[in-house]
Amino acid sequence: MLRLLFVLALSSPLLLSAAESMDERSLLLSMSRALHEVNYKGTFTYRRDDQMQGIEITHGVKGGREFERMVTLNGPAREIVRDDEQVRCEFQQADPFMVEESSYPRPFVFSDPEKLTQLEQYYEISSEPSEPIAGFSSRKILLKPSDHYRYGYRFWVSSNEPHLLLRSEMVAENGAILEQLLFTSLQILESAPAEFDAITALSQRSEPSKMSSEPPHFSWRVSRLPPGYRHETERFSNMMTGDTASQQVEHHLYSDGFSSVSLFIEIMSGNRDKFQPIASQMGAVSLVSYLNDAHKIVVVGEVPLATAELIAHSIERIE
Repeated sequence: MLRLLFVLALSSPLLLSAAESMDERSLLLSMSRALHEVNYKGTFTYRRDDQMQGIEITHGVKGGREFERMVTLNGPAREIVRDDEQVRCEFQQADPFMVEESSYPRPFVFSDPEKLTQLEQYYEISSEPSEPIAGFSSRKILLKPSDHYRYGYRFWVSSNEPHLLLRSEMVAENGAILEQLLFTSLQILESAPAEFDAITALSQRSEPSKMSSEPPHFSWRVSRLPPGYRHETERFSNMMTGDTASQQVEHHLYSDGFSSVSLFIEIMSGNRDKFQPIASQMGAVSLVSYLNDAHKIVVVGEVPLATAELIAHSIERIE
């Protein structure tokens, strides 16, 4: 999931600041709504571990339909386009075009205050004054986890309407910054950008072969989830599994509203004796993999290793 924050923009400095009078919950809800409602073009830097990348982003909403286009400015050239139905990634190399369904919920989106109230059970939410970012006033919101099953977050939100996210940090338990996003330039648009119609046409022209199908039933479930995590979606996907051919893999997604983690179950083919179990963490991403009854279990996500291990070792077959 690809877990880049596809986030937002700055508001006009001519508007009066309202964020200082809002409580943290209201400001987070407003930030969440802005994720879907703002038309803008801009550039942000994304840092993960010791690597930094510049990305140009265009976001638009028209007729109830949302799209997003991102182009890398350094490193391997690629373009990612997401709309309500698909995510497409185009590389400047052989076999450049890849299409993926976009059916999973995005993070940092609260549809109602009740969901945020549930989240407050597992994060201590506070705020503090912040220095201007790119010349715009902001307010800093901090989410400190109450246990070791999730990371902390810091959000710098525009003080003006709409309350858009200007900067974000994902923080480990020891205070280390695992992931950082910062807008460096931005233009707010009054309407959807010109690319909208072209991208809509591309979606219709590049309709993918169905990459998911609804099976009669799912064969596995997690009997014990970390506190606050919920089962969000499930599906079967055709995936390359190490052989020349693809196979159908059972995929489940779990989230606490901020953090998300995926569970994949596939039939293990080939020499099982050579398989080596994995339990590792690289930066923000944790990965756990092992064999269970001739099936390969893989849990991966931007969560602490304890979270991935608990999910991986709590799966059971559905009778």
